[in-house]
Amino acid sequence: MESTIRILIVDDHVLFREGLAGMLAGEPDFEVIGLSGDVDDALQQIAASTPDVVILDIDLPGRRGGELLEVLPPDCGTKVLLVTAVADAWEVAGILKLRARGAFSKTSDCRSLAQAIRTVSSGSLYLDQFFLSALIAAVEASKTPEADDTFTDRERQILEHVCAGLSNKEIADRLMITEASVKAGLQRLFAKFNVRSRAQLVASTAARIPYHH
Repeated sequence: MESTIRILIVDDHVLFREGLAGMLAGEPDFEVIGLSGDVDDALQQIAASTPDVVILDIDLPGRRGGELLEVLPPDCGTKVLLVTAVADAWEVAGILKLRARGAFSKTSDCRSLAQAIRTVSSGSLYLDQFFLSALIAAVEASKTPEADDTFTDRERQILEHVCAGLSNKEIADRLMITEASVKAGLQRLFAKFNVRSRAQLVASTAARIPYHH
């Protein structure tokens, strides 16, 4: 039997957070234990109930969402997934560097949100297509003539699916290619990011989004 993922939703739009709570309630391994509209209340709820995952909007009244991560105790065990309509990838990048475990755009397919929550809850990082595209554009814009930092369409697709938490077999099935082709693409991505594992690849992906103040 799957363990239950306890979730706190932090968003200042009542209809959104209540609608999201209703949607997540349909997942057998999810339990929404609280709803909040601001950082101060969210911190009190985290201290009281220690949720497994906090779904956090950035654009909150008073203190912005990133301030929650600045004061969240590093040993509390709660993972934070940004679920936001904020289009500024640089601000999102800065919050990811404050120990958020992933970023999901409100413009993305809501059916993928459950996968994002499970990925973050497991301790892995998650980036959806919007923020991944910003990363790739930033890396390619900043490359030197000597660096091999360009990405083929296939590498972009593989990187997208890795950041979404899919296995090699699932990626192969989605792209209708062999697992060997997926592994070869991963090896090229490992070389371009100078990493040795999938976890390091996703972490490096998030870290290499430039942060503009």
